[in-house]
Amino acid sequence: MEEGKGPVRVRCQRIGCDATFSEDDNPEGSCQYHDSGPLFHDGMKEWSCCKKRSHDFSLFLEIPG
Repeated sequence: MEEGKGPVRVRCQRIGCDATFSEDDNPEGSCQYHDSGPLFHDGMKEWSCCKKRSHDFSLFLEIPG
């Protein structure tokens, strides 16, 4: 690691998580994601794992896992 720079942080790629972590800072339980994929029907968006719904796609993506 270069002097003056902190550890490299990366963003979690799991759907619904959006957490950032590094090798040194990755506590248990910091990743919250959707276990199952989305369902789309007649303009409604729903997470199949938790049944949380939205008509607005932006709000749908913000629903925490």
